[in-house]
Amino acid sequence: MKTRSLTLMGLGLVGLAGVASAQTFVDAGDLPTARQMHSCAYDVTTKTVYALGGNIPASNGLDVILGVNDSIGADYATIDLSGPITVSASGQGPLMNDFKVNCGSADDGVATYNSDGAFVYNGKVYMTPGNTNAAAPWAVNKILMTDIGVDGSLAGTWVDATATNPPPAPSGAGNVVFDAGWEVYNGRVYRALGREALEACGGGSSIAVSGSVVSAPINGDGTIGAWRTETALSVDRRWGSLYIIDGLAVFVGGYEVGGTTRYSDVYVAPVSSVDGTIGTWSLSANSYPSEIYMSSGCVDHDDEIYVLTGRKEAGVGVTAAYKTKVNAAGTDIEPWTQFATLPVTQGHRYGAASGGDGVYVITGGRDDAASSTLLESVWVLNTNVPAAAGQWNLYN
Repeated sequence: MKTRSLTLMGLGLVGLAGVASAQTFVDAGDLPTARQMHSCAYDVTTKTVYALGGNIPASNGLDVILGVNDSIGADYATIDLSGPITVSASGQGPLMNDFKVNCGSADDGVATYNSDGAFVYNGKVYMTPGNTNAAAPWAVNKILMTDIGVDGSLAGTWVDATATNPPPAPSGAGNVVFDAGWEVYNGRVYRALGREALEACGGGSSIAVSGSVVSAPINGDGTIGAWRTETALSVDRRWGSLYIIDGLAVFVGGYEVGGTTRYSDVYVAPVSSVDGTIGTWSLSANSYPSEIYMSSGCVDHDDEIYVLTGRKEAGVGVTAAYKTKVNAAGTDIEPWTQFATLPVTQGHRYGAASGGDGVYVITGGRDDAASSTLLESVWVLNTNVPAAAGQWNLYN
Protein backbone atom coordinates (compact mmCIF):
# COMPACT_ATOMS: atom_id res chain seq x y z
CA MET A 1 0.00 0.00 0.00
CA LYS A 2 -1.43 5.13 2.11
CA THR A 3 -4.24 11.79 8.77
CA ARG A 4 -4.69 17.31 9.84
CA SER A 5 -7.49 21.86 11.06
CA LEU A 6 -7.74 24.05 8.00
CA THR A 7 -10.26 24.77 5.27
CA LEU A 8 -9.30 24.02 1.70
CA MET A 9 -11.31 24.54 -1.47
CA GLY A 10 -11.57 21.98 -4.20
CA LEU A 11 -11.73 18.53 -2.60
CA GLY A 12 -13.92 15.96 -4.25
CA LEU A 13 -13.21 17.17 -7.76
CA VAL A 14 -15.37 15.53 -10.37
CA GLY A 15 -12.86 15.80 -13.20
CA LEU A 16 -9.58 17.43 -14.08
CA ALA A 17 -11.22 20.86 -14.05
CA GLY A 18 -14.45 20.42 -12.06
CA VAL A 19 -14.55 21.73 -8.49
CA ALA A 20 -16.94 20.62 -5.77
CA SER A 21 -17.78 22.33 -2.47
CA ALA A 22 -15.22 23.12 0.23
CA GLN A 23 -14.09 20.36 2.58
CA THR A 24 -12.94 20.82 6.17
CA PHE A 25 -9.80 19.48 7.80
CA VAL A 26 -10.18 18.55 11.46
CA ASP A 27 -7.17 18.53 13.79
CA ALA A 28 -7.65 15.33 15.80
CA GLY A 29 -4.33 13.83 16.92
CA ASP A 30 -0.85 12.58 16.01
CA LEU A 31 1.24 9.60 15.12
CA PRO A 32 3.78 9.01 17.89
CA THR A 33 6.68 9.92 15.57
CA ALA A 34 7.18 12.39 12.75
CA ARG A 35 8.53 10.57 9.72
CA GLN A 36 9.23 10.86 6.00
CA MET A 37 10.34 8.60 3.13
CA HIS A 38 8.70 5.68 4.89
CA SER A 39 6.12 3.13 3.83
CA CYS A 40 2.49 2.83 4.86
CA ALA A 41 -0.21 0.16 5.12
CA TYR A 42 -3.87 0.32 6.16
CA ASP A 43 -5.85 -2.48 7.81
CA VAL A 44 -9.51 -2.25 6.79
CA THR A 45 -10.54 -4.67 9.57
CA THR A 46 -9.26 -2.65 12.52
CA LYS A 47 -9.26 0.75 10.72
CA THR A 48 -5.59 1.15 11.64
CA VAL A 49 -2.80 2.71 9.61
CA TYR A 50 0.87 1.72 9.98
CA ALA A 51 3.86 3.95 9.16
CA LEU A 52 7.08 1.95 8.79
CA GLY A 53 10.75 2.91 8.56
CA GLY A 54 12.03 5.99 6.76
CA ASN A 55 13.48 9.06 8.52
CA ILE A 56 12.50 10.32 11.95
CA PRO A 57 13.75 13.56 13.54
CA ALA A 58 17.14 13.71 15.24
CA SER A 59 15.36 15.12 18.30
CA ASN A 60 13.58 11.79 18.87
CA GLY A 61 15.27 10.21 21.88
CA LEU A 62 14.75 6.69 20.55
CA ASP A 63 16.51 7.39 17.27
CA VAL A 64 20.05 6.17 17.90
CA ILE A 65 21.18 7.09 14.41
CA LEU A 66 20.58 10.82 14.50
CA GLY A 67 17.59 11.20 12.25
CA VAL A 68 18.97 9.46 9.17
CA ASN A 69 17.07 6.16 9.28
CA ASP A 70 14.61 4.64 11.72
CA SER A 71 15.43 1.28 13.27
CA ILE A 72 12.75 1.67 15.93
CA GLY A 73 9.89 -0.11 14.20
CA ALA A 74 6.39 1.07 13.33
CA ASP A 75 3.99 3.81 14.34
CA TYR A 76 0.30 3.03 14.20
CA ALA A 77 -2.93 4.98 14.57
CA THR A 78 -6.43 3.54 14.80
CA ILE A 79 -9.08 5.71 13.18
CA ASP A 80 -12.60 6.16 14.56
CA LEU A 81 -15.02 6.70 11.66
CA SER A 82 -18.22 6.50 13.70
CA GLY A 83 -18.58 10.28 14.00
CA PRO A 84 -16.13 13.15 13.50
CA ILE A 85 -13.00 11.35 12.30
CA THR A 86 -10.42 11.01 15.06
CA VAL A 87 -7.41 8.91 15.99
CA SER A 88 -8.85 6.84 18.81
CA ALA A 89 -5.54 5.17 19.73
CA SER A 90 -1.92 5.28 18.63
CA GLY A 91 1.39 3.76 19.57
CA GLN A 92 4.69 2.33 18.45
CA GLY A 93 5.17 -1.20 17.26
CA PRO A 94 7.87 -3.71 18.17
CA LEU A 95 11.50 -2.69 17.77
CA MET A 96 13.51 -3.74 14.72
CA ASN A 97 16.79 -3.93 16.62
CA ASP A 98 17.33 -7.55 15.57
CA PHE A 99 17.47 -6.37 11.96
CA LYS A 100 19.55 -3.25 12.51
CA VAL A 101 22.97 -3.32 10.85
CA ASN A 102 25.86 -1.49 12.50
CA CYS A 103 28.05 -0.11 9.72
CA GLY A 104 29.87 2.26 12.03
CA SER A 105 28.19 5.33 10.56
CA ALA A 106 24.93 7.25 10.47
CA ASP A 107 23.76 4.98 7.66
CA ASP A 108 22.74 2.26 10.12
CA GLY A 109 19.15 1.17 10.48
CA VAL A 110 16.29 -0.51 8.68
CA ALA A 111 14.86 2.03 6.24
CA THR A 112 12.18 1.84 3.58
CA TYR A 113 12.58 4.57 1.03
CA ASN A 114 10.27 2.96 -1.50
CA SER A 115 6.97 4.47 -0.45
CA ASP A 116 4.84 1.59 -1.67
CA GLY A 117 6.80 -1.02 0.30
CA ALA A 118 4.34 -2.18 2.96
CA PHE A 119 1.16 -4.23 3.01
CA VAL A 120 -1.38 -5.88 5.32
CA TYR A 121 -2.34 -9.48 4.67
CA ASN A 122 -4.22 -12.06 6.75
CA GLY A 123 -3.81 -10.32 10.11
CA LYS A 124 -0.17 -9.31 9.66
CA VAL A 125 1.64 -6.17 8.52
CA TYR A 126 4.71 -6.51 6.29
CA MET A 127 7.63 -4.21 5.52
CA THR A 128 9.63 -4.80 2.34
CA PRO A 129 13.32 -4.04 1.67
CA GLY A 130 14.18 -0.38 1.23
CA ASN A 131 17.46 1.50 1.21
CA THR A 132 19.36 4.08 3.24
CA ASN A 133 19.44 6.69 0.46
CA ALA A 134 23.12 7.22 1.26
CA ALA A 135 25.93 7.73 -1.25
CA ALA A 136 26.53 3.97 -1.12
CA PRO A 137 22.98 2.72 -0.49
CA TRP A 138 22.32 -0.63 1.10
CA ALA A 139 19.38 -2.52 2.59
CA VAL A 140 18.67 -5.69 4.50
CA ASN A 141 17.29 -8.29 2.07
CA LYS A 142 14.32 -9.39 4.16
CA ILE A 143 10.57 -8.89 4.21
CA LEU A 144 9.66 -8.39 7.86
CA MET A 145 6.26 -9.25 9.33
CA THR A 146 4.51 -8.89 12.69
CA ASP A 147 1.03 -9.69 13.98
CA ILE A 148 -1.82 -7.18 14.17
CA GLY A 149 -3.78 -7.28 17.45
CA VAL A 150 -7.57 -7.31 17.55
CA ASP A 151 -7.46 -3.59 18.38
CA GLY A 152 -5.01 -2.79 15.58
CA SER A 153 -1.97 -2.53 17.86
CA LEU A 154 1.36 -4.27 17.18
CA ALA A 155 2.43 -6.19 20.26
CA GLY A 156 4.52 -9.05 18.88
CA THR A 157 8.00 -9.14 17.39
CA TRP A 158 9.26 -8.66 13.85
CA VAL A 159 10.00 -11.91 12.04
CA ASP A 160 11.80 -12.48 8.75
CA ALA A 161 9.04 -13.78 6.47
CA THR A 162 11.66 -14.58 3.82
CA ALA A 163 14.16 -16.54 5.94
CA THR A 164 13.70 -19.57 3.70
CA ASN A 165 13.10 -17.67 0.46
CA PRO A 166 14.97 -14.33 0.34
CA PRO A 167 13.76 -11.87 -2.31
CA PRO A 168 15.81 -12.53 -5.46
CA ALA A 169 18.25 -10.06 -7.02
CA PRO A 170 19.33 -10.34 -10.67
CA SER A 171 23.00 -10.17 -9.67
CA GLY A 172 22.59 -13.03 -7.20
CA ALA A 173 23.17 -13.64 -3.50
CA GLY A 174 24.57 -10.76 -1.50
CA ASN A 175 22.54 -8.18 -3.43
CA VAL A 176 19.20 -6.60 -2.62
CA VAL A 177 16.52 -4.94 -4.77
CA PHE A 178 14.86 -1.81 -3.39
CA ASP A 179 12.94 1.26 -4.64
CA ALA A 180 10.59 -1.23 -6.30
CA GLY A 181 6.82 -1.33 -6.76
CA TRP A 182 5.11 -3.89 -4.48
CA GLU A 183 1.61 -5.36 -4.48
CA VAL A 184 -0.33 -8.28 -2.98
CA TYR A 185 -2.99 -9.98 -5.09
CA ASN A 186 -4.84 -13.30 -4.64
CA GLY A 187 -2.40 -14.67 -2.09
CA ARG A 188 0.80 -13.66 -3.86
CA VAL A 189 3.27 -10.81 -3.34
CA TYR A 190 4.65 -9.10 -6.46
CA ARG A 191 7.71 -6.89 -6.98
CA ALA A 192 8.32 -4.80 -10.11
CA LEU A 193 11.52 -3.05 -11.25
CA GLY A 194 13.62 -1.01 -8.79
CA ARG A 195 17.39 -0.94 -8.40
CA GLU A 196 19.89 -3.14 -6.61
CA ALA A 197 23.14 -2.85 -4.69
CA LEU A 198 25.17 -5.01 -2.34
CA GLU A 199 23.32 -5.94 0.84
CA ALA A 200 23.96 -4.24 4.18
CA CYS A 201 27.27 -2.44 4.70
CA GLY A 202 28.66 -3.44 1.29
CA GLY A 203 26.49 -0.86 -0.45
CA GLY A 204 28.12 0.61 -3.51
CA SER A 205 26.73 2.07 -6.70
CA SER A 206 23.23 0.90 -7.49
CA ILE A 207 22.12 -0.47 -10.85
CA ALA A 208 18.77 -1.02 -12.55
CA VAL A 209 17.23 -4.47 -12.32
CA SER A 210 16.61 -4.66 -16.09
CA GLY A 211 12.84 -4.95 -16.20
CA SER A 212 12.62 -7.57 -13.46
CA VAL A 213 9.17 -8.60 -12.19
CA VAL A 214 8.91 -11.45 -9.66
CA SER A 215 6.25 -12.93 -7.39
CA ALA A 216 5.87 -15.49 -4.59
CA PRO A 217 3.00 -17.12 -2.69
CA ILE A 218 2.17 -16.09 0.87
CA ASN A 219 1.98 -19.24 2.99
CA GLY A 220 -0.65 -19.93 5.63
CA ASP A 221 1.73 -18.94 8.43
CA GLY A 222 2.51 -15.65 6.70
CA THR A 223 5.93 -16.61 5.41
CA ILE A 224 6.83 -16.10 1.76
CA GLY A 225 7.20 -19.12 -0.53
CA ALA A 226 9.45 -19.71 -3.54
CA TRP A 227 9.89 -16.80 -5.94
CA ARG A 228 9.26 -17.08 -9.66
CA THR A 229 10.07 -14.81 -12.57
CA GLU A 230 7.15 -13.01 -14.24
CA THR A 231 7.04 -11.39 -17.68
CA ALA A 232 9.58 -8.58 -17.69
CA LEU A 233 8.73 -4.96 -18.28
CA SER A 234 10.52 -3.29 -21.19
CA VAL A 235 11.77 -0.37 -19.05
CA ASP A 236 14.14 0.16 -16.13
CA ARG A 237 12.72 2.34 -13.36
CA ARG A 238 12.97 2.95 -9.65
CA TRP A 239 10.33 4.51 -7.42
CA GLY A 240 7.44 3.44 -9.64
CA SER A 241 4.30 2.01 -8.04
CA LEU A 242 2.59 -1.30 -8.81
CA TYR A 243 -1.14 -1.98 -8.51
CA ILE A 244 -3.03 -5.19 -9.35
CA ILE A 245 -6.82 -5.27 -9.46
CA ASP A 246 -9.55 -7.04 -11.42
CA GLY A 247 -7.03 -9.21 -13.28
CA LEU A 248 -4.86 -6.30 -14.45
CA ALA A 249 -1.35 -5.29 -13.30
CA VAL A 250 -0.65 -1.56 -13.58
CA PHE A 251 2.82 0.02 -13.20
CA VAL A 252 2.77 3.80 -12.78
CA GLY A 253 5.56 6.30 -13.48
CA GLY A 254 8.96 6.07 -11.85
CA TYR A 255 12.41 7.60 -12.07
CA GLU A 256 15.34 6.73 -14.30
CA VAL A 257 17.92 4.58 -12.51
CA GLY A 258 21.21 6.45 -12.56
CA GLY A 259 19.67 9.45 -14.34
CA THR A 260 17.31 12.36 -13.79
CA THR A 261 14.31 11.57 -16.01
CA ARG A 262 10.90 11.20 -14.40
CA TYR A 263 7.99 9.47 -16.11
CA SER A 264 4.22 9.74 -16.44
CA ASP A 265 3.67 6.67 -18.60
CA VAL A 266 1.73 3.64 -17.38
CA TYR A 267 2.18 -0.02 -18.32
CA VAL A 268 -0.47 -2.72 -17.99
CA ALA A 269 -0.50 -6.54 -18.19
CA PRO A 270 -3.10 -9.28 -17.65
CA VAL A 271 -2.85 -11.41 -14.51
CA SER A 272 -4.02 -15.05 -14.64
CA SER A 273 -6.93 -15.94 -12.37
CA VAL A 274 -5.59 -19.51 -12.25
CA ASP A 275 -2.02 -19.12 -11.02
CA GLY A 276 -1.39 -15.37 -10.85
CA THR A 277 1.14 -15.24 -13.66
CA ILE A 278 1.61 -11.86 -15.31
CA GLY A 279 1.28 -11.78 -19.09
CA THR A 280 2.75 -9.42 -21.66
CA TRP A 281 3.06 -5.77 -20.67
CA SER A 282 1.85 -2.99 -22.96
CA LEU A 283 1.87 0.80 -22.82
CA SER A 284 -1.43 2.13 -21.49
CA ALA A 285 -3.40 4.63 -23.54
CA ASN A 286 -3.84 6.69 -20.36
CA SER A 287 -0.68 8.17 -18.86
CA TYR A 288 -0.70 9.69 -15.41
CA PRO A 289 -1.60 13.43 -15.49
CA SER A 290 1.94 14.44 -14.48
CA GLU A 291 5.34 12.92 -13.97
CA ILE A 292 5.09 10.83 -10.81
CA TYR A 293 7.57 8.91 -8.68
CA MET A 294 8.01 7.88 -5.05
CA SER A 295 4.24 7.59 -5.16
CA SER A 296 1.92 5.42 -3.10
CA GLY A 297 -1.75 4.66 -2.86
CA CYS A 298 -4.05 1.65 -2.96
CA VAL A 299 -6.57 -0.37 -4.91
CA ASP A 300 -10.24 -0.43 -3.86
CA HIS A 301 -13.81 -1.30 -4.89
CA ASP A 302 -12.72 -4.29 -7.04
CA ASP A 303 -11.59 -2.21 -10.02
CA GLU A 304 -10.23 1.19 -8.85
CA ILE A 305 -6.68 2.50 -8.34
CA TYR A 306 -5.88 5.51 -6.14
CA VAL A 307 -2.53 7.35 -6.34
CA LEU A 308 -2.51 9.50 -3.24
CA THR A 309 0.92 11.07 -2.85
CA GLY A 310 4.37 11.35 -4.40
CA ARG A 311 6.72 13.68 -6.27
CA LYS A 312 6.56 15.03 -9.81
CA GLU A 313 8.50 17.31 -12.19
CA ALA A 314 11.40 19.27 -10.66
CA GLY A 315 11.13 17.01 -7.61
CA VAL A 316 8.25 18.93 -6.03
CA GLY A 317 5.46 17.19 -4.20
CA VAL A 318 2.15 16.39 -5.85
CA THR A 319 -0.78 18.62 -4.94
CA ALA A 320 -3.64 16.39 -6.08
CA ALA A 321 -4.74 12.77 -5.75
CA TYR A 322 -6.03 10.90 -8.82
CA LYS A 323 -7.90 7.70 -9.42
CA THR A 324 -8.69 5.43 -12.34
CA LYS A 325 -10.38 2.09 -12.91
CA VAL A 326 -9.98 -0.96 -15.10
CA ASN A 327 -11.87 -0.57 -18.38
CA ALA A 328 -14.87 -2.72 -19.30
CA ALA A 329 -12.75 -5.03 -21.47
CA GLY A 330 -10.25 -5.58 -18.66
CA THR A 331 -7.37 -4.68 -20.99
CA ASP A 332 -6.38 -1.19 -19.84
CA ILE A 333 -7.25 1.57 -17.40
CA GLU A 334 -9.64 4.44 -18.04
CA PRO A 335 -8.48 8.10 -18.05
CA TRP A 336 -7.35 9.41 -14.67
CA THR A 337 -9.64 11.78 -12.74
CA GLN A 338 -8.74 14.04 -9.83
CA PHE A 339 -10.78 13.27 -6.74
CA ALA A 340 -8.99 15.29 -4.05
CA THR A 341 -6.55 18.11 -3.44
CA LEU A 342 -3.82 17.24 -0.97
CA PRO A 343 -3.72 19.05 2.36
CA VAL A 344 -0.12 20.29 2.31
CA THR A 345 -0.48 23.51 0.34
CA GLN A 346 3.09 23.70 -1.01
CA GLY A 347 2.92 20.19 -2.39
CA HIS A 348 3.16 16.95 -0.45
CA ARG A 349 6.25 14.80 -0.77
CA TYR A 350 8.02 12.06 1.18
CA GLY A 351 4.72 10.93 2.70
CA ALA A 352 3.25 7.46 2.32
CA ALA A 353 -0.34 6.45 1.62
CA SER A 354 -2.71 3.52 1.66
CA GLY A 355 -6.41 2.80 2.12
CA GLY A 356 -9.39 0.61 1.39
CA ASP A 357 -13.17 0.28 1.83
CA GLY A 358 -13.63 3.91 0.77
CA VAL A 359 -11.12 5.27 3.32
CA TYR A 360 -7.83 6.78 2.08
CA VAL A 361 -4.94 7.73 4.32
CA ILE A 362 -1.70 9.72 3.98
CA THR A 363 0.91 9.60 6.72
CA GLY A 364 3.82 11.91 7.53
CA GLY A 365 6.14 13.49 4.99
CA ARG A 366 6.81 17.20 4.58
CA ASP A 367 5.96 19.99 2.16
CA ASP A 368 8.32 21.59 -0.34
CA ALA A 369 9.44 24.49 1.84
CA ALA A 370 13.22 24.46 2.28
CA SER A 371 12.92 24.75 6.05
CA SER A 372 9.96 22.40 6.44
CA THR A 373 10.00 19.93 9.30
CA LEU A 374 8.96 16.30 9.25
CA LEU A 375 5.28 15.65 9.93
CA GLU A 376 3.67 13.20 12.36
CA SER A 377 0.37 13.82 10.64
CA VAL A 378 -2.17 11.35 9.30
CA TRP A 379 -4.75 12.62 6.80
CA VAL A 380 -7.95 10.64 6.24
CA LEU A 381 -10.52 10.98 3.47
CA ASN A 382 -13.67 8.98 4.15
CA THR A 383 -15.81 8.63 1.03
CA ASN A 384 -18.46 6.53 2.80
CA VAL A 385 -20.38 9.65 3.87
CA PRO A 386 -22.29 12.27 1.86
CA ALA A 387 -20.10 14.73 -0.02
CA ALA A 388 -20.95 17.60 2.33
CA ALA A 389 -19.66 15.62 5.30
CA GLY A 390 -16.72 13.88 3.60
CA GLN A 391 -13.41 15.28 4.73
CA TRP A 392 -9.71 14.94 4.87
CA ASN A 393 -8.71 15.12 8.52
CA LEU A 394 -5.45 16.62 9.69
CA TYR A 395 -3.88 14.88 12.67
CA ASN A 396 -1.01 17.22 13.34
